[in-house]
Amino acid sequence: MDDIFVSYTEEDSDWATWIGEVVEAAGRTCVLQEWDSLPGRNFVLWIDEQLSRARWVMPLYSPAYFTSKWCTTEWTSAMARTELLPVMVKSCTVPAVLSAITYANISAADEGTARDNLIYAVRAQPRPRRSRAGFPGRKSQPRQDPDEKAVVGTRWTRIAGALAVGTTLPEVRKAAIAAVTHADDDDFDDFGDAD
Repeated sequence: MDDIFVSYTEEDSDWATWIGEVVEAAGRTCVLQEWDSLPGRNFVLWIDEQLSRARWVMPLYSPAYFTSKWCTTEWTSAMARTELLPVMVKSCTVPAVLSAITYANISAADEGTARDNLIYAVRAQPRPRRSRAGFPGRKSQPRQDPDEKAVVGTRWTRIAGALAVGTTLPEVRKAAIAAVTHADDDDFDDFGDAD
């Protein structure tokens, strides 16, 4: 089974061969009339075989593609048999019956973008999953951690002040607990002195 049968008009054969080259370089097999249809074979039978063998049919959307009776036969037949993997190579109006099928649009892309879009389309490489603009919610302010030296220094200053000459042991204990827990002396009034 071939991976992809490229359905295109003669007018778009440059696109078809470029796409075939990109697809095969990405590790997929690709069948193109220009490369694979040998002289002396019945062309209608050959197309029927390719449509039956392909995992995907890749119609190359262009104005010429949708006016071609052969191409119309190919894409309508392919819809009943297999999965379409359309690529728009020239800006055009897509028939209503195909409008629900997502296509890769490379009609206005530069070569690198077109190549990437094709490789993603043929599932040879997953598309990077990234947010377009980052987190869409409210931006937070940078978090600032407290200055440890300042916090510890303030606690030791309170404890050292309580150790002054003439301070009782319960007062030192109360000051030390208050310094460690950030509590004020008033917070201990409910418990009474422990002397």
